[in-house]
Amino acid sequence: MNEVAQRDIPTLYELESSLATKEQADLNQVKTDVLGIVDGKGTLMDKLRVICVYSLACSKAPSTDIDEVVEALQTQVDTTAAVVRATGTSAAKKELAAQATTLQNGIKAIQYVKQLRSMQMIPQMDFSTHAKITTPDTGNEFLSTFMKQAQNQATGFLAKATDTIGSMLGKIHKTEATRVLQNLVGYVPQSEDDTYLYLDPKSSNSSSTAVNRGDVNVASLRGRRPPVRDAVVFMIGGGCYAEYQNLQMCLRGGDKDGASSSSIGSLRSITYGSTELVNPTTFMNQLSKLS
Repeated sequence: MNEVAQRDIPTLYELESSLATKEQADLNQVKTDVLGIVDGKGTLMDKLRVICVYSLACSKAPSTDIDEVVEALQTQVDTTAAVVRATGTSAAKKELAAQATTLQNGIKAIQYVKQLRSMQMIPQMDFSTHAKITTPDTGNEFLSTFMKQAQNQATGFLAKATDTIGSMLGKIHKTEATRVLQNLVGYVPQSEDDTYLYLDPKSSNSSSTAVNRGDVNVASLRGRRPPVRDAVVFMIGGGCYAEYQNLQMCLRGGDKDGASSSSIGSLRSITYGSTELVNPTTFMNQLSKLS
């Protein structure tokens, strides 16, 4: 929990979640919030990651705003480096080289994202479908117990951090993978259920346009398909721990409004896989190599 407090993880999480799941109407306020992260606590990689999320999620934000945020981070790092060179220990001075490499790779990653933006290769996100997931106490026993123990032991800013994290556990937003899965297992009309390949060897009800592919005309099976008990979600490409955790939260909880709880409630298990499972640091390094 000391690490949580020192890096101000709750603030980082709330901003990244907001950027990724909500349409940002006030772009100036968003830039101010990101600058606040840059000037505040957190590691250098934390701040680079926030800027990268900002670049990816806020496609309407001008490139000059992104440049301004990057320049602010560069200035902060240079100022800290000057102080360390003048008064720091030998170990701190050695750390400067690693920080410089991290900053250089991070800026390259952000520049690559900007290139994608300029080529309009980052799709506009549909924020209307990003409903919240509420996590009941029975589905989150480990996290709830952990947070209660941490709150009992925490004092000062640490207590504030644990309180914030505790409140965030019930405010998880659905990722795109979770939303698609709910539409598929819930057989939701006018969704991915109409376009994804549906194979059923027991059904002879194939459409004339799909018979050569072997799939089924799902429109003719409305209300007659059995509930899905087990699901496998596989991402062709990079996956992440947050996406996996979001699916598990959905399995345990359901939607905030309860609209899709019955559809996802039929599931007993969700297996998640991907071509590659990377952490944020590895992902940023991959982006820097692509630039």
